[in-house]
Amino acid sequence: MQVLNTKIHLGTGAGAISQGTDGIAIGTNAGKTSQSIECIAIGTNAGQTYQASGAGNGYSVAVGYNAGQTSQGDSS
Repeated sequence: MQVLNTKIHLGTGAGAISQGTDGIAIGTNAGKTSQSIECIAIGTNAGQTYQASGAGNGYSVAVGYNAGQTSQGDSS
């Protein structure tokens, strides 16, 4: 588990690359790559790649196995 500034990663590969401020990633590969600000990813591969990184607005939630796995939109 890592808590860095206002970011939380729990699980292998969780929040590994470019996790935004106030991001939460719990589960294997949750929020792994380019998770934007104030996003929450809970579950294996949830929000794994480009979670709300389109316009950089963030505020997306992905809960469950493979939920929002690739290119989840802003505020979704």
